[in-house]
Amino acid sequence: MRLRHSEFLRLGMRRRLSCGAVISYTYKSEALRYEAMTLFLVTLLIVSGAWVYWSWSRKETHKRLLTTPLSKHQHAILAEQVPLIEKLPPQLRKKLDGKINLFLNQVEFSGCNGLDVTEEMKLSIAAQKNTRLLASAVYLIGVTPVSL
Repeated sequence: MRLRHSEFLRLGMRRRLSCGAVISYTYKSEALRYEAMTLFLVTLLIVSGAWVYWSWSRKETHKRLLTTPLSKHQHAILAEQVPLIEKLPPQLRKKLDGKINLFLNQVEFSGCNGLDVTEEMKLSIAAQKNTRLLASAVYLIGVTPVSL
């Protein structure tokens, strides 16, 4: 059985020439398969690297926010709006400050019917929400927006 050149290419066979040299025929599409696989693996590596970086940066932001204290102005607003906070021990106040910072970073406040949401409103809501979670290690992740 005699095969044509195109059939050798299709079957990926070897052909021995009369001079003794061997010609190896491979699939033309085999090179395309390697290129596609390489492109897929590079894309997968980039996407997984981006996901790892995003996850790491989110955790670092949470750590930073949980350790950042509120400003004196914010403490004055909280003392006026939520007097219960003044009765907390200093350790719990620090913890509450971090949870308030994290809450304010995660939640989007919007006013309904033309209401302007002020910093006092935001701090008061955040403090009241987080005083309930103060003794636990739970953080509010995936919190929905607040409409006032």
